[in-house]
Amino acid sequence: MKKILFLLCITLSGFASSQKIDQEIIKDNDATKVNNYTNALSWAAQNSKELRIKNILVSDSNLGVVSLNINATLGSGIGVYYNTEFNLKIEVKDNKYKISYLSPIIMISMKNDDYSQTTMRGLKLIRERLKLIESLSMDKFDSKLEWNYKDVILAKDDIALDETKKKFLNDILDRMMELQTNLNDSIFEAMLKNNEW
Repeated sequence: MKKILFLLCITLSGFASSQKIDQEIIKDNDATKVNNYTNALSWAAQNSKELRIKNILVSDSNLGVVSLNINATLGSGIGVYYNTEFNLKIEVKDNKYKISYLSPIIMISMKNDDYSQTTMRGLKLIRERLKLIESLSMDKFDSKLEWNYKDVILAKDDIALDETKKKFLNDILDRMMELQTNLNDSIFEAMLKNNEW
């Protein structure tokens, strides 16, 4: 019985850790430090509907660092929007670069839609979602709707949390992982350009 419980704990902890974003990613490539830096700056100049670079915090070719403050859309749910804000740092050297995700914050806001045509069932779902968010906010996040990523991980792993709340937090973490995958792919593609913009 002890072996079964031990294996179950390892399996569950492996699942939990697989849902965390990578704080640092190091990649090798065939570009010089100058080309890597130029490619990082070129990537930083891109904006999209889902991703807005609020400002460049540091841009230093000698150090080989581009550091950005980013707002990104994680999507929407029933009656709410999910967004995130974090700092992203790209450090470059000859034949190598490192991407760091620093201090992610998940922000939840209510949609300002016209609900006059919404069915009673739809309004009930919105109300349930908002109550769930309010309860989580009060219990786990100091009554705030800006949740530190690390606190979300801790809250999700709380064994006292009910399954509905865990599922909600898992959904948010899945959205964060999807965002990171998309950002990584975009950065990897930009860093392969070898200054051929």
